Amino acid sequence: MDRREALSVLVALGSMAWGTEASAEHEPLAVVMKHNVLKRALSPSELHAIFTTRLKDVDGQRVIPFNYAARSELRVVFDRAVLHMDPDEVARYWIDRRVRGGAPPPKQVSSAKVMLAVAAKLRSAIGYVPEKMVNDRVQVVARIINGKVVGPA
Repeated sequence: MDRREALSVLVALGSMAWGTEASAEHEPLAVVMKHNVLKRALSPSELHAIFTTRLKDVDGQRVIPFNYAARSELRVVFDRAVLHMDPDEVARYWIDRRVRGGAPPPKQVSSAKVMLAVAAKLRSAIGYVPEKMVNDRVQVVARIINGKVVGPA
Protein backbone atom coordinates (compact mmCIF):
# COMPACT_ATOMS: atom_id res chain seq x y z
CA MET A 1 0.00 0.00 0.00
CA ASP A 2 1.49 3.31 -1.02
CA ARG A 3 1.32 6.54 0.97
CA ARG A 4 -1.65 7.87 -0.99
CA GLU A 5 -3.72 4.72 -0.36
CA ALA A 6 -2.79 4.74 3.33
CA LEU A 7 -3.88 8.38 3.62
CA SER A 8 -7.20 7.56 1.91
CA VAL A 9 -7.81 4.72 4.37
CA LEU A 10 -7.00 6.96 7.35
CA VAL A 11 -9.35 9.69 6.07
CA ALA A 12 -12.12 7.13 5.55
CA LEU A 13 -11.63 5.69 9.04
CA GLY A 14 -11.61 9.17 10.56
CA SER A 15 -14.86 10.01 8.76
CA MET A 16 -16.47 6.82 9.98
CA ALA A 17 -15.48 7.52 13.58
CA TRP A 18 -16.70 11.10 13.35
CA GLY A 19 -20.03 9.95 11.90
CA THR A 20 -20.54 7.42 14.69
CA GLU A 21 -19.91 10.00 17.40
CA ALA A 22 -22.12 12.59 15.73
CA SER A 23 -25.00 10.11 15.43
CA ALA A 24 -24.74 9.20 19.12
CA GLU A 25 -24.88 12.90 19.99
CA HIS A 26 -28.12 13.31 18.04
CA GLU A 27 -29.83 10.06 18.97
CA PRO A 28 -32.51 10.81 21.59
CA LEU A 29 -32.10 9.01 24.91
CA ALA A 30 -34.93 8.06 27.24
CA VAL A 31 -34.43 8.02 31.01
CA VAL A 32 -36.48 5.03 32.16
CA MET A 33 -37.84 3.31 35.24
CA LYS A 34 -40.18 0.38 35.79
CA HIS A 35 -43.66 1.20 34.50
CA ASN A 36 -45.96 3.03 36.97
CA VAL A 37 -43.35 3.61 39.69
CA LEU A 38 -43.41 7.43 39.48
CA LYS A 39 -46.43 9.47 38.50
CA ARG A 40 -44.44 12.37 37.06
CA ALA A 41 -41.41 13.43 35.05
CA LEU A 42 -38.05 14.10 36.67
CA SER A 43 -36.39 17.51 36.41
CA PRO A 44 -32.82 18.02 35.22
CA SER A 45 -31.76 18.89 38.79
CA GLU A 46 -33.35 15.71 40.15
CA LEU A 47 -31.55 13.62 37.51
CA HIS A 48 -28.28 15.33 38.38
CA ALA A 49 -28.78 14.54 42.08
CA ILE A 50 -29.81 10.93 41.39
CA PHE A 51 -26.86 10.17 39.10
CA THR A 52 -24.38 11.79 41.50
CA THR A 53 -25.99 9.59 44.21
CA ARG A 54 -26.97 12.59 46.30
CA LEU A 55 -30.72 11.90 45.94
CA LYS A 56 -31.86 8.43 46.93
CA ASP A 57 -35.65 8.87 47.11
CA VAL A 58 -38.16 10.59 44.84
CA ASP A 59 -41.70 11.05 46.16
CA GLY A 60 -41.05 8.35 48.76
CA GLN A 61 -39.79 5.90 46.12
CA ARG A 62 -36.20 4.66 46.41
CA VAL A 63 -34.18 5.21 43.22
CA ILE A 64 -31.01 3.35 42.30
CA PRO A 65 -29.16 4.73 39.26
CA PHE A 66 -27.50 2.49 36.70
CA ASN A 67 -24.88 3.66 34.21
CA TYR A 68 -22.74 2.40 31.33
CA ALA A 69 -18.94 2.15 31.31
CA ALA A 70 -17.18 5.49 31.77
CA ARG A 71 -16.31 6.29 28.16
CA SER A 72 -19.14 4.55 26.33
CA GLU A 73 -20.92 6.78 23.80
CA LEU A 74 -24.28 6.72 25.60
CA ARG A 75 -22.63 7.52 28.93
CA VAL A 76 -20.67 10.46 27.51
CA VAL A 77 -23.82 11.96 25.95
CA PHE A 78 -25.77 11.43 29.18
CA ASP A 79 -23.07 12.83 31.47
CA ARG A 80 -22.67 15.95 29.33
CA ALA A 81 -26.41 16.62 29.29
CA VAL A 82 -27.25 15.72 32.90
CA LEU A 83 -24.07 16.22 34.90
CA HIS A 84 -22.52 18.89 32.62
CA MET A 85 -19.21 17.01 32.81
CA ASP A 86 -16.91 15.32 30.34
CA PRO A 87 -15.46 11.86 31.11
CA ASP A 88 -12.35 13.22 32.87
CA GLU A 89 -14.43 15.52 35.08
CA VAL A 90 -16.75 12.65 35.98
CA ALA A 91 -13.76 10.47 36.92
CA ARG A 92 -12.35 13.22 39.15
CA TYR A 93 -15.78 13.72 40.74
CA TRP A 94 -16.01 10.05 41.77
CA ILE A 95 -12.42 9.96 43.02
CA ASP A 96 -13.15 13.00 45.17
CA ARG A 97 -16.36 11.41 46.48
CA ARG A 98 -14.48 8.21 47.37
CA VAL A 99 -11.73 10.15 49.17
CA ARG A 100 -14.31 12.11 51.15
CA GLY A 101 -16.28 8.99 52.09
CA GLY A 102 -19.29 9.75 49.90
CA ALA A 103 -21.69 7.26 48.35
CA PRO A 104 -20.26 5.08 45.58
CA PRO A 105 -21.04 5.76 41.90
CA PRO A 106 -24.01 4.15 40.14
CA LYS A 107 -23.76 0.47 39.29
CA GLN A 108 -22.71 -0.23 35.71
CA VAL A 109 -24.36 -2.35 33.05
CA SER A 110 -22.76 -3.67 29.90
CA SER A 111 -25.32 -2.72 27.24
CA ALA A 112 -28.55 -0.88 26.49
CA LYS A 113 -30.33 -4.22 26.33
CA VAL A 114 -29.21 -5.04 29.89
CA MET A 115 -30.10 -1.50 31.03
CA LEU A 116 -33.63 -1.86 29.66
CA ALA A 117 -34.07 -5.25 31.34
CA VAL A 118 -32.84 -3.91 34.71
CA ALA A 119 -35.12 -0.87 34.53
CA ALA A 120 -38.10 -3.03 33.59
CA LYS A 121 -37.51 -5.59 36.33
CA LEU A 122 -36.26 -3.67 39.38
CA ARG A 123 -38.73 -1.24 40.95
CA SER A 124 -36.04 1.18 42.14
CA ALA A 125 -33.79 1.11 39.07
CA ILE A 126 -33.35 4.16 36.86
CA GLY A 127 -31.25 4.23 33.72
CA TYR A 128 -31.25 5.44 30.14
CA VAL A 129 -31.45 3.84 26.73
CA PRO A 130 -31.79 4.98 23.13
CA GLU A 131 -35.37 6.20 22.82
CA LYS A 132 -36.12 3.73 20.01
CA MET A 133 -35.68 0.84 22.51
CA VAL A 134 -38.43 1.98 24.91
CA ASN A 135 -41.22 -0.55 25.42
CA ASP A 136 -44.36 -0.81 27.55
CA ARG A 137 -42.47 -2.39 30.48
CA VAL A 138 -40.77 0.91 31.31
CA GLN A 139 -41.86 4.47 31.93
CA VAL A 140 -40.01 7.40 30.41
CA VAL A 141 -39.36 10.01 33.13
CA ALA A 142 -37.18 12.32 31.00
CA ARG A 143 -35.52 12.48 27.60
CA ILE A 144 -32.24 13.81 26.31
CA ILE A 145 -32.41 15.42 22.91
CA ASN A 146 -29.49 17.28 21.33
CA GLY A 147 -27.69 17.52 24.65
CA LYS A 148 -30.65 18.89 26.60
CA VAL A 149 -32.84 17.25 29.24
CA VAL A 150 -36.52 17.54 28.31
CA GLY A 151 -39.73 16.01 29.60
CA PRO A 152 -41.13 12.72 28.39
CA ALA A 153 -43.08 12.80 25.13
